[in-house]
Amino acid sequence: MTTRRAGTSTTRRAPRRQSPARGGSKAGGSTKTAKTSKGVKTSGGGQRARTARSATATRAARAQARRRRRRRAALAALLVLGVLVAMSIGPLQTLLTATERVAVLTSSRDQLQAEVDRLEQRKDELSDPEELEIIARSELGLVKPGEEPYVVVGPEDDLDRVRPDEQGAAPADEPWYRRLGRALGLVE
Repeated sequence: MTTRRAGTSTTRRAPRRQSPARGGSKAGGSTKTAKTSKGVKTSGGGQRARTARSATATRAARAQARRRRRRRAALAALLVLGVLVAMSIGPLQTLLTATERVAVLTSSRDQLQAEVDRLEQRKDELSDPEELEIIARSELGLVKPGEEPYVVVGPEDDLDRVRPDEQGAAPADEPWYRRLGRALGLVE
């Protein structure tokens, strides 16, 4: 019940009545006693016991319903998690493939960069005239005009290359194309 005064508001509540499950009676009076069929006096606990049993059953039903809801929620969460995992498999495979490809390309780029560095160093070496002369003399056997080259051979070198057979030697006045034909085995 609410009463209002000028400028203030106060709320008064009616006292609570205890329900039969909590120990009170419906009429609000004292507990009545009743006789059972065996003649033993009991207090009004029969109603209370039924109410307590129904309250216990209600609590158990509510707890069971909560457990069912929790199971459903857990199952739904697992289902959503499973769907998310299934959806992420494809992109993860693509990511792993791309990562491997990046690693391969990075390795290839490093190898190519090393090759470019080596070739640039070789280019710098070949641009030096003294280095170029050393390479021409040692690798190609070239000599300057007026120089007479000498080839030093060791005992393990092929003597046939150094001293050709006297019988197969061609005269010096023979033209070059005949010597070539004889070397190839086309002319005797």
